[in-house]
Formats: sequence, C-alpha cells, structure tokens
Amino acid sequence: MPRGRKRAPGGGGRQSSNYQREVETYQKRLERENKRKRIYEWLKDRERIESVCSSSVKAGLKVIRKVGTATTIYTAGEEALKEWALSLREEGVPVSRLMLQLKAQAIAEDEGLAPGFLW
Repeated sequence: MPRGRKRAPGGGGRQSSNYQREVETYQKRLERENKRKRIYEWLKDRERIESVCSSSVKAGLKVIRKVGTATTIYTAGEEALKEWALSLREEGVPVSRLMLQLKAQAIAEDEGLAPGFLW
C-alpha cells in the first residue's frame, strides 16, 4: 500500500504564485538611473551635439571623440613594431603588453606624434 496522501488527478505539481504587482528589482532601478544620467549628459553637451549634427559628414556618427583620443602610428611604424616583436620571439624572449606599449610610444615619438592623454 502506498504511503502518504493520495495524488490529485491532473497533477502538475506546485503552482507558481501569480502576483498582481511585480517586485521592483535593483536592476530596474539601475537601468532607470543610467538613462536619467545619459539624458542629463546630452543636455549638458547639447551645443556640441548640435554643432556636430549640422554637418552632413558627421551627422551619421554614433560616437564623436576629441582629436587625438585614438591616435595611431603610421604603417611603417607598425611594421617596425611587428618586426621588433617577431625578432624578440625568435630569440625566445617573451613579449609583454607593457613592452609593446613602450616600444609603440617610442616609435610614435620618433614619428612626431604628440603624447596623448593615455601616455
């Protein structure tokens, strides 16, 4: 004879509770706060945004960076950096990120690029 209470026909197990109101989570508050901050940033930068949108060339851009933020070295300098890294690897010297960064800065200074905000 089976132990316990007799099962109800149809079964289905435990039913989930159907709350009328949804509990507000931290994630929702965070999303709302981020949107609010973004709108205030747009209001603060309104003049710059309008000046950028006035030219048809820049109007379609999603991100407008200040000049020199993403400066890159020329192709010849990039090739020199690649050859330098390959020669070190052939000698068995491990090339770290810092070594590459310092060498790239030296090449950029040789090419006459002004030091930016990040270096």
